[in-house]
Amino acid sequence: MRAAGSADWFEGRKKWKDFLEYEAVVNEALRKRRMIALCSYQLATSEASDLLDVASAHQLALARRAGTWQAVAWRDLTGLSERYATLSPRERQVLHLVAGASTNKAIADRLSISVKTVEVHRMNLMRKLSVRNHIELLRYGIQFALSSPEHQPR
Repeated sequence: MRAAGSADWFEGRKKWKDFLEYEAVVNEALRKRRMIALCSYQLATSEASDLLDVASAHQLALARRAGTWQAVAWRDLTGLSERYATLSPRERQVLHLVAGASTNKAIADRLSISVKTVEVHRMNLMRKLSVRNHIELLRYGIQFALSSPEHQPR
């Protein structure tokens, strides 16, 4: 089945939270169905943060850039604690330093290990955390630090 919808009827920022909850409920209801749903949003009346909110509620977003359509997949970073628990103490140290935007050389100096060893730790982190590149590793580290109770300011 295929369906299409538009958010043109939505008129106002006051109900934005309710609208996002509605989007999440619809997306969850469709998740295990053999169905494609296309939802369109007006760029002219949307703010960048609105589009990010909507994209995060969907499995995939399409955007037209430079005259061509591109698919943008939203990476689900839930389960941060479970994946973090699989890391060794040294991998956790490296991850925290990566989240602080430290270079491989800086991490090596700080931990008194070689740059090559840091690179191996980064590759192991990427594999264990299911991230595809160093930017996603940085994003994971930052998101984990922001979401983890033990890393919150007191």
